[in-house]
Amino acid sequence: MPTRTRVLLVDDHPIVISGIRRLLGFAADFEVVGHASNAHDAVESAIAAAPDLILLDLHLPDVNSADLCRRIRATVPSAQVVIFTAFVDAAVLRSCMSAGVAGVLLKDAAELDLVGDLRRIRSGRVIIDERVQATADAAAAEPHLLDATLTQREHQVLRLLAEGMSGKEMATALGLAPNTVRSYCQSLLSKLQSSSRIQALANARARGLL
Repeated sequence: MPTRTRVLLVDDHPIVISGIRRLLGFAADFEVVGHASNAHDAVESAIAAAPDLILLDLHLPDVNSADLCRRIRATVPSAQVVIFTAFVDAAVLRSCMSAGVAGVLLKDAAELDLVGDLRRIRSGRVIIDERVQATADAAAAEPHLLDATLTQREHQVLRLLAEGMSGKEMATALGLAPNTVRSYCQSLLSKLQSSSRIQALANARARGLL
């Protein structure tokens, strides 16, 4: 019997975990060996499960995605890390690509496309969703904007961070879901080249953004 690809799922949305687990359950060449919903558990699970492939959500709470990619690859160098995201942020994706990910796939991909892309990644190809590539190409055409330009909403989140608000408080103040606020915080960390909220605020002040 052919060796099955051992997959670790890392996402803080239970519905995503259950959906991918169900999907890969129909693929004879894949086996889900564990899941995690935060950075600490992701590293611990990677050590314990020794996966061949790690499907990693781009926007986990309170962690820089690129830093987590590097930690996982340093801990389990044989595992391929594939970013799995709902939306594209050029700065965050650029950081993750520099960390050595094997692919970047979008969560709205068709099921057959997702399984096929994972198989191609296992064969040694680097697969980047064409929509992600288009966003990256557009950003590369204006390199002075990378890591520097914040959206209006990101500015709002940055100001609330400076006021010392928690994620839950910011969600209430902005009328957003907590997961959405976490995504904006993650984007801010990447654009401000920071690994923590404190560092992000310091860098923002240094750039005159606060």
